Amino acid sequence: MALPSSSARRIALVVALATFVLVAVAGALAHHDKPLGVPKAQAIARAKAAPQVRDVLKPGDRAQTLYVDEDLVKVQFYRGDRAVAVAGVDAKDGIVYEGAHENPLGWGAPFTHRALPLAALALLFLLVTLRVPLRRNATRTVDLLAICALVVPAVLFDQGYFAHGQALIALLLLYLVARGAVLAVRGPSRAEDPSAPVLLEALAARAGLPQLVRQIGWALLAATVLITITSNGVIDIAFADMEGATVLLQGHLPYGNMRGGDIIHGDTYGLPIYAFSAPFAALWPMHDGWDDPIGALISNALLILLCVWGLARTVEHGRRWTAIVAFLAFPATLMSVSSGTNDLLIAALLLWAFLWWTRPVASSAMIMLAGTAKIAPLVLLPLWLARLRGRELVAATAVCAGIGLTVLAALVAIGGLHGPLDMANAIAFQLSRQSELAVWTQLPIAGLQPLAQGLTMAVALGGAALVFLDREIAADPRRVAGLVTAVLAGLQLSANHWAPMYLLWLAPPVMLALAGPLGARAPVAAHDAETVPAAAKLAAA
Repeated sequence: MALPSSSARRIALVVALATFVLVAVAGALAHHDKPLGVPKAQAIARAKAAPQVRDVLKPGDRAQTLYVDEDLVKVQFYRGDRAVAVAGVDAKDGIVYEGAHENPLGWGAPFTHRALPLAALALLFLLVTLRVPLRRNATRTVDLLAICALVVPAVLFDQGYFAHGQALIALLLLYLVARGAVLAVRGPSRAEDPSAPVLLEALAARAGLPQLVRQIGWALLAATVLITITSNGVIDIAFADMEGATVLLQGHLPYGNMRGGDIIHGDTYGLPIYAFSAPFAALWPMHDGWDDPIGALISNALLILLCVWGLARTVEHGRRWTAIVAFLAFPATLMSVSSGTNDLLIAALLLWAFLWWTRPVASSAMIMLAGTAKIAPLVLLPLWLARLRGRELVAATAVCAGIGLTVLAALVAIGGLHGPLDMANAIAFQLSRQSELAVWTQLPIAGLQPLAQGLTMAVALGGAALVFLDREIAADPRRVAGLVTAVLAGLQLSANHWAPMYLLWLAPPVMLALAGPLGARAPVAAHDAETVPAAAKLAAA
């Protein structure tokens, strides 16, 4: 069913508005603060008495209480606008964790938080994405500056300025929602010159260094892998993945069975996350917090290599290395990858979904795997399938259903009939908890969260209707990437928790939609045309 663009837009707008109203109203009706497991005053008093907190606090410091679960309350202490200490107060076990906030807070190798590496990577990202002349590509230039600014909240979090960081990331995510949706509806700017070189290519040509981008790419890749596998900034997510995978190898589901380590609620991911980590847990098992989570770092290093190999194989010849450098220098990528986070797996699946654009079944499988691993990407599935017709749609739908049934069968086979419910209950924690890393808890705007959730679902379902009805949009990976960008940015904005690692999810669609094409176009070599179908060659990462 194909309609004129104007009719498709009107129908998509009606779908989006109806979705927004329904989701926003439902969210507002369901929104309420859950009672704390420990009364607020009592939780604050207990937290203040914790030795590591007591040694840091000064008169005038204020406390913030956050609901974690029915028993656990997190107490954050602030001096002015800066977080200085935290403690977890459990109704049954008392103080379960405590500590002063140090700078930087974490999320990867300490080296990746220093000013010089952050500035160098930000500059490098702009050099391989900004296209000359800048004035002719003004919209693209603003987009890329906004993307580059995504690293600023990570810097603010490092210093303990949670409210400032959350306010900024909320604005930047809103910008990406708007720009992604506009790009999908209107298409790329006609003023944009896809044949113009990016800044680094222009500088390399002027200096007589035709291999400069390639050399920087190899150096950055080597540095990324080395920093990752030697990182001492591993976060709790990596410990949770490895511990859950170890439990899985012992014949049990992770859900409710991860008691050996020190990670609270480490069982909040889909089964594919732990299954992916299982081979690494077989070599480096994780039984408690004293074990080495090197397996999570090795897996991330391999995922980075897989992503780079995919870009090198699929992106057209003249833009391969600019795409690779842009991906590796994308805001907070090195910081996140060296933390051992499982968000790189989601980014890799999304990247390969686009790289396999002309292979509908394989690309849809990537989206489904991402959704069963971390649930939120499932929102992308209607949008992704809407571009297909006939046998392709039937085959892609069948494969996605097969993946879902396989995960369900594995849950039942390992955990019994209650296995799926155990997973659902564990994952539901993400929907009910409060976090200091959320704009809804840092600013007095919690009542607006249902509106953000409504906006996200409106873009997702309205976008799916638009893609289904407008075949020109459906055939353009860049415009579909714009919708994927808008949906993912909306999901992160409306969530109960946001951390810099989530920027990895945005890298593939943002680079294709807003940063692509990258570099000057070059003819495809004959041997490349034989190994990769011409239609599969993307103009950008």
